[in-house]
Amino acid sequence: MSSVFGSFPRELIEAASLDCAGRWTILWRIVLPMSWPTLSVMCVFFSVWSWNEFLYPLVLLISNDQQTVPLGLSVMQGQYTSASPLAP
Repeated sequence: MSSVFGSFPRELIEAASLDCAGRWTILWRIVLPMSWPTLSVMCVFFSVWSWNEFLYPLVLLISNDQQTVPLGLSVMQGQYTSASPLAP
């Protein structure tokens, strides 16, 4: 994000300030709309990263009804199996 905001064209910010736009107006009406692609990719990456998180919910969650899907699948992995009659 710092590279996106660091490479933002200064001319646009200067033009908006010459048109009497305040800092919040420049942020909300110029910078953020031009940064939507980067922000959306960051949201998707963060969602996938937090969805696939395994160790954090394993340590912090106590009850089974609040577990994430990867954690629930790993807990159920050997729970519903039966021994094979041909096993030695």
